[in-house]
Amino acid sequence: GKKPVAIPSGVTAEMKDGQLSVKGPKGTLAIGLSDLVKYQLEDGQITITPANDTKPAAKPATTTKAPDMTAILRTIPSTGEKLPAIGLGSWQTFDVDDVAPITPVLERFLALGGRLIDSSPMYGKSEDAIGTMMAALRKRNASTPAPFFATKVWTRGKSDGITQMKRSLALLGIQKIELMQIHNLVDWKAHLATLREWKTAGTVQHIGVTHYSHNSFDDLEQIMKTEKIDS
Repeated sequence: GKKPVAIPSGVTAEMKDGQLSVKGPKGTLAIGLSDLVKYQLEDGQITITPANDTKPAAKPATTTKAPDMTAILRTIPSTGEKLPAIGLGSWQTFDVDDVAPITPVLERFLALGGRLIDSSPMYGKSEDAIGTMMAALRKRNASTPAPFFATKVWTRGKSDGITQMKRSLALLGIQKIELMQIHNLVDWKAHLATLREWKTAGTVQHIGVTHYSHNSFDDLEQIMKTEKIDS
């Protein structure tokens, strides 16, 4: 500030060659002098004041432009449908009882042009959370953009697979879904037959397979080469 700083007894100070040197019983300390301030050493005190008392002009306010989710698109080869490259996953983050803290995330995602929302029965309460949030958003605003829903079947047996997929649609609050995939290739042959039937019936628009493990990538590649799937 502008108040003088007293030099303690037994300490000397000197300003020379652009430096302030302070010498005391424990040694000498030297610091460079800035052109932005004025230094005055007299009567055993150091006074520091701004070189120019006028306040700098305020910088104009800057705003961060919201990202455009539609700037980068990817095409689904089998149908030609284009989707933003950035989607919204729901693993762990949407596995909640209270959706209030995460609803703004989904609302913002859709408002910015996002479309693909991915889930799975494996993700706990995520499908239920997504369905609850979408219902609330549509109730608040009937023109809420429609997402591209993607979920998965993650069980064994044709009958159990059908039951699980029907439950997923009910939790999401939909009767038809854009993408249904076989999670981690669990009983994939049984489920793929069902998915083809559902696709023919119009219940599923796209079908696919997934796996996270590098050890299963060869199997994924083989299925993609030999089976008619979309993703």
